[in-house]
Amino acid sequence: LPLRMKVFKAEKEYLLTKIEEAQQTAEPLCKAAEAKAMQCDAKIACATAEKQEFMQEITRLREHNDHLCSSLTGAQLRSHARKKQLQRVEKEAKTIEWGLERGRAQRACV
Repeated sequence: LPLRMKVFKAEKEYLLTKIEEAQQTAEPLCKAAEAKAMQCDAKIACATAEKQEFMQEITRLREHNDHLCSSLTGAQLRSHARKKQLQRVEKEAKTIEWGLERGRAQRACV
């Protein structure tokens, strides 16, 4: 029994030594991991801010695009109306021209 006790004590001392060595080894690794985690947090915060800026820029561009589309639609409508007006004026001009030619022809016959 006393021999067993010595073996257990020796094992206990060995394990305590190993635990201490592991803690000494783990401590710098934990500190490095914490530092890396802080760097990651900073990068995440930066990326989040950039994402917010991009989202604002996208919103601004969409609003600008909507404005341009609206302006273009208005311009297309005005252009179509002018085209129709031009067709009416051209038709009137042809009618007047036809009337003048007819009048000339009648006067020539008289």
